[in-house]
Parts: sequence; structure tokens; C-alpha cells
Amino acid sequence: MMCNRDNRIFKTVSLNTLEEIKAFNQWCESFYGDILVSKGHYCVDGKSIMGLLSMDLENVLVQLVSTNEEDYVKFAKDFN
Repeated sequence: MMCNRDNRIFKTVSLNTLEEIKAFNQWCESFYGDILVSKGHYCVDGKSIMGLLSMDLENVLVQLVSTNEEDYVKFAKDFN
């Protein structure tokens, strides 16, 4: 996991099953800030189940944008 000075965390995750995608989407929906999921030149909102289902989600880069340090701790705990 990597964090930069713009209050963003970058982490590579793999979502291999429909259940993992649904759980990730539900987690994103409960998060106040923005979550971007990208692979190559393609980027979708982590809160969009349709966007997530349209991607190949093996080894995608998740970008979490927040100003709350507790969000980073929760993200690191839930997706390590």
C-alpha cells in the first residue's frame, strides 16, 4: 500500500469472485470519500456495481481519496 501527500492511498487488489466484488462494492458504498478502481487506461467508481462488473478485476489498482486518517486504517485492515 502506498500513500501520497494528496490524501490518497493506492493499493493493488484482486477480486476474483462475484461475492468478493459484491463485498468490495458494499464496502465502497459505506465509505464517505471517493474510491477509484483502475486497470490500464480504464477507471471506474468503486461504488458502481455495473462499473466493477464491466472490468477484469484481477490485480486492479484501488485509489482511496479521503481526509480522514481512520478511513485509511479501516481500508488497510479490510484489504490487506
